[in-house]
Amino acid sequence: MFQLRPFQQSDTESCRKLILSCVRYMSGMEAQAYPQIEEKERQFPLDRELALCYAVVATKDEEIVALGALDKNIVKRLCVSPRHHRVGLGRQVMEDLENHARNEGIKRLRLDSPTNAVRFFLKIGYSEQYPKIWQLGGAKIHNMVMGKDLL
Repeated sequence: MFQLRPFQQSDTESCRKLILSCVRYMSGMEAQAYPQIEEKERQFPLDRELALCYAVVATKDEEIVALGALDKNIVKRLCVSPRHHRVGLGRQVMEDLENHARNEGIKRLRLDSPTNAVRFFLKIGYSEQYPKIWQLGGAKIHNMVMGKDLL
């Protein structure tokens, strides 16, 4: 159904569109944060970030429907198209990132989760570390820092 493959530079704009389609589904932000995050993502050098990470995309019928990126022991990105939530795709991408980390000898992963994704990460074995509040242009954004030991 879904094909997982390494990120390629030619995927950059499709990945950017995917990320932008997910922003409004993130919770834990004051309303004025959404347009600021969208603008930040439009300007962000995504191609450079993903080239420096272990990054994978999931495709369905050649459309990119999920993105995962790992920078050493930090999950930098997990984004699943809202049309493809609750079908195991996020779990599939995370399993791939975790397997890569294990193969690299990494013993523990860390990530910042938006509040609406905490339950998903708990289900796949992550634990809550501490809440994190940061600001973007005066708007507060609430995340949960989470971690998982890789066995």
